[in-house]
Amino acid sequence: MGDMDINTILRSGRHSKLKLYRNFTYWFCKHYFGCDIHPDMAMEDTVRIAHNGLGCFINKDAVIAENVVIQHHVTIGREKNGVPVISEGVYIGAYAIVLGKIKVGKNAIIGAGCVVTKNVPDNAVAVGNPMRIIAH
Repeated sequence: MGDMDINTILRSGRHSKLKLYRNFTYWFCKHYFGCDIHPDMAMEDTVRIAHNGLGCFINKDAVIAENVVIQHHVTIGREKNGVPVISEGVYIGAYAIVLGKIKVGKNAIIGAGCVVTKNVPDNAVAVGNPMRIIAH
């Protein structure tokens, strides 16, 4: 694959009209990079998944806006009530878990290892388990 990284591969899969190619990019990323990120999910092209998505799981129904940075081993998943919406400019630290029908506000920072199960306001810094806001 040369200089291709997970961001390039996922982008090509999302933009392909061929279901077989989309499925191949999903399979390839899952087995080669060790992540579960479906090409049919609503994720902008400017999203950057660091460390080639190592250990990441992102539910295919989650919504991720522009200029989001996702570090390794991040989980963005569904709970009974729905899936997260990640707004523009959010940074999600390594090993963070974002679950349920919540919204992470613009330019928020989710610290490493944080477990997010409630809304995070714009420009906030969320840390810990259970999550607490330390800056806003």
